Amino acid sequence: MNRPLVTLSLVTYNNEEMLPLCLDSIQKQTYNKYELFILDNSSTDQTIKLIRRYKYKNLKHTFLTYNSGFCKGHNINLSMMNGKYVLLVNPDIILEPHYLENAVDCLELRQDIGALAGLLFQNSFDQNDAIIDSGGLELKENRTCHLIFHGEYFKDLNIKSSIVFGVDGALPFYRKSLVDDLSVNGQFFDELFFMHKEDWDVSWRAFNRGWITIFYPNCRAIHPRHFKPGDLKIRKSINPNIRYHTVKNQLILLLKNESKSGFKKYGYKIIFRQILILGYNILFDWGSMHAYFFIIKNLRLILDKRKKYNHFTQKLFSAII
Repeated sequence: MNRPLVTLSLVTYNNEEMLPLCLDSIQKQTYNKYELFILDNSSTDQTIKLIRRYKYKNLKHTFLTYNSGFCKGHNINLSMMNGKYVLLVNPDIILEPHYLENAVDCLELRQDIGALAGLLFQNSFDQNDAIIDSGGLELKENRTCHLIFHGEYFKDLNIKSSIVFGVDGALPFYRKSLVDDLSVNGQFFDELFFMHKEDWDVSWRAFNRGWITIFYPNCRAIHPRHFKPGDLKIRKSINPNIRYHTVKNQLILLLKNESKSGFKKYGYKIIFRQILILGYNILFDWGSMHAYFFIIKNLRLILDKRKKYNHFTQKLFSAII
């Protein structure tokens, strides 16, 4: 059987602790028809040395002298991809050996599916004590994306395949035709995001374009998530630059993707949440206020991206949300 090629894309930045486990899990995949692109954003720890030790015939390194961010880093890798499918792998991911094989088998049978979300655990593959990190994304009425099954014990649930809104950015599996359809001017990920919530943006754009995303629990991996949106106690300890991008990207997300019908229906919840965020930033996180100045400065560009990226299907949107 002529099996399709899969492109694996990693973007690294000071990931020396988790990267060896991630690369080892890639080498142990039962599906070996893949190419691996690793782009490093000018790491200052041992990450680059670890990457150079990894040997594979279809491996391509890109070592930048600056931090391009998550979005541009993956866009560079995607511009070189030859695969029918692409798996974006966070450096802190540990793949189960059959992950790629199961993902390919699923999408080869369903040509109408553009993206696949696997079952991510926080701590272990052991079904007796495994805590779930994510089973895909669900879009809430206030326009946050909820991690499905997050924090639940696997043994307590009866988990089955289902259609979901989107894929968590830690380990999204995309059909290349979806990547091509959503890319504008060579950008699959909108580089205004730099990092954070870019997976929400892609999921929303794919949804608006009519693509189907499936949650497929036969694909399993470990992702020890360290921060969940909304956790204010942990938020205070996070790098101020990351907090800034989080605020900025939520606003870009809404300006680019929210439909008129969606805002008419849920606008009061959307606005209320944004008022709370603004108030918190004024009182406790003044550094994140720069996000609002960024939005004002780039508003015309953001609205232009809205026109280019999205062609709303109001009937489809209303039927699902």
